[in-house]
Amino acid sequence: MKSKLYNCAMNASKAQVTRISGIEVAEDRFTSVNGPPLTTLPSWGMLIETEEVAYNLHPAIDFEVHYVVSDYVLIHGYNGVEGRFALDDGAIGPWRLDARTTCLIPPGQRVRVIANTPFEFIGLGISPARVHRVAAQVGQDWPGLETMFSTLDAGLATLCAEIRRCMIAEPMASGGYLDCLTDAVLTRLIGWHLAPMSESAEGREMLSPAMARRVGQMIEDRIDGPIRVGDLAEAAGLSRAHFSRAFSHNFGAPPRDYILSRRIAHARGLLTDTDLSASEIAMRCGFANPSHLTTSFRQEIGLTPTDYRRAMTENQPS
Repeated sequence: MKSKLYNCAMNASKAQVTRISGIEVAEDRFTSVNGPPLTTLPSWGMLIETEEVAYNLHPAIDFEVHYVVSDYVLIHGYNGVEGRFALDDGAIGPWRLDARTTCLIPPGQRVRVIANTPFEFIGLGISPARVHRVAAQVGQDWPGLETMFSTLDAGLATLCAEIRRCMIAEPMASGGYLDCLTDAVLTRLIGWHLAPMSESAEGREMLSPAMARRVGQMIEDRIDGPIRVGDLAEAAGLSRAHFSRAFSHNFGAPPRDYILSRRIAHARGLLTDTDLSASEIAMRCGFANPSHLTTSFRQEIGLTPTDYRRAMTENQPS
């Protein structure tokens, strides 16, 4: 099945509705909070559509969106995020999503999200018929969803990492493969939904919202050089061990992992938007050398920087 590829940049100046990944989005309600205007989203945000699934790879920026789900929407975050969140008519309140968390939102649910930290995710808009067909094929007596369900699972994270790699490296030839991956994700996610739910941890140490923003900005400001966890802990007025636990609860990943993800995000932008050499990009993003950049990039994205740049160049609209 041939898939269609679109750039995912949105024009926030026009009050119109655009269908993106099974979501009816009023563009005048889709605004960037602290990041760049949505008309200048990184070009590695993209949309691929097959017959029953729309795949939206959303770049790592902070944003605000208010939308109504028209299909089942599956969200998988590649990094953690902190902000505010509300479902339907509920009051908006503090929200945090751990890195590699997968969520499934049922049709008709109204969602408002304010992401105060850069958040890269895929949003899969999946037809209800496909979701229920997958459930029937695996023999699950699944009643469907009434409200959003989320879980943190290594198997789902592996499948969603492959979906991202495929969207970046093989977008025009991978519709059937992507749909097979989606069915595998749905099978595992439905299994988790039917499993007994465990109690969430309570009383976890967290940074205050103001301190989390300050620490996050320190990381962005120092992305081209060494970023010592001890310095961040000192700025927060905490011991290194206490800070690391609190940071993980705010950002969804340990400090070193989060810092590396931000270096790679900056490298992706430079690979797409500039002709800088690998050595120059490594230096600007705080990697010790081009080899360090290549190794880290391949582990995170599944491609070398050279292959990633080639894929993004080939996928640009003419």
